Amino acid sequence: MLKDTTNLVEIKGYGNEINIIIDREGEFADVEADLIRKLEKSDEFFSGREVILDLKDRLLSSEECSRLDHILKITFKLVITKVRCRDNETRKTVEKFGWVLADPRRKEIEKTAREERNRPKVPFGSKNDSLLFKGTVRGGQVKAHRGNIIILGDVNPGAEVVATGDIIVLGSLKGVAHAGAEGNTSAIIVALDLRPIQIRIAGCIGRSPDEKAKKSNNPEIAEIENGKIIIHDFK
Repeated sequence: MLKDTTNLVEIKGYGNEINIIIDREGEFADVEADLIRKLEKSDEFFSGREVILDLKDRLLSSEECSRLDHILKITFKLVITKVRCRDNETRKTVEKFGWVLADPRRKEIEKTAREERNRPKVPFGSKNDSLLFKGTVRGGQVKAHRGNIIILGDVNPGAEVVATGDIIVLGSLKGVAHAGAEGNTSAIIVALDLRPIQIRIAGCIGRSPDEKAKKSNNPEIAEIENGKIIIHDFK
């Protein structure tokens, strides 16, 4: 079956961003023709506008970068602000050519920031001591305290424990735990079985791997080292 050469380029708007998305398949000459055809149809609507060039998985040579650059910048007066691509060789070529690469983690970072902005504010008590809770924190429940929290039981998936100090779970931690919630980077999270959906310490966020290769026989501790959350045996 012949490749459709009229859908090798998409021009899409996401908010204030204009994205020019290049298909990974198809001859480059056909990509050029489709790009020119679609920009000509815009009747200079995009002239002078800033655009993001999204190459996805396409392998692009230095010569092909130069030809795209000429079409976009010279012929249609567009400004390429950054380039997205997933192919490692293309990333190297793009960097050598002088285009600015978009941060591949940008979407994840923005998603985390949105989640943090939309996160409901948990009211803390006025005390700054330790709270001892006996029992299981079940899915949908939130335990929050200004100070340390000690759980004599499990924290189930869907449950959340938030403390301005340390969090100690004498059981399984399988929900969400946020220690040092008001910025204490020295706070720690300790559990006999540490398998959280997500952990946070101050402003750092960590996630448990999809699967644990081996269950530790020791309690485990999560703490910040060199700006990142690390998990290791607590001895």
